Amino acid sequence: MSFNTLFIGILELSQYRINQDYLIKILAIGIFLSLICGITFAYIMRDKIKSWEKEKESPLPLASNQTLSSWLGFFIGLTLIFSAALQIFNFSLLNSTIFAILNALLFGIVMWRAIKDLMVQLESGEIKEIDDYL
Repeated sequence: MSFNTLFIGILELSQYRINQDYLIKILAIGIFLSLICGITFAYIMRDKIKSWEKEKESPLPLASNQTLSSWLGFFIGLTLIFSAALQIFNFSLLNSTIFAILNALLFGIVMWRAIKDLMVQLESGEIKEIDDYL
């Protein structure tokens, strides 16, 4: 496959539009996935904090299979939400998907680091004020 063929394929994809009914279904699936995975992640973190309080069991490492799968599920749902919402407002499939993936990656990485930092502080017993993050 040559570069020209790939470039033409990307240009054709940028013109492609999904039916409005499907976009609303994708939006609903994204909302449902984000809610379920976000609530699951919150319960996992709550259990980690409770076990740290009662048994002094470390909340780290944060990257267990459960936390990673619920975290990734939340941001996959967020990607679906952003992509479908932008396509509803007449953005192309390619542009909205690229924006949604970059947005989800940016927020996902930043929030993961913040939560991991909070867990490290919790374990050490020195929790900073919220103003130190801003």
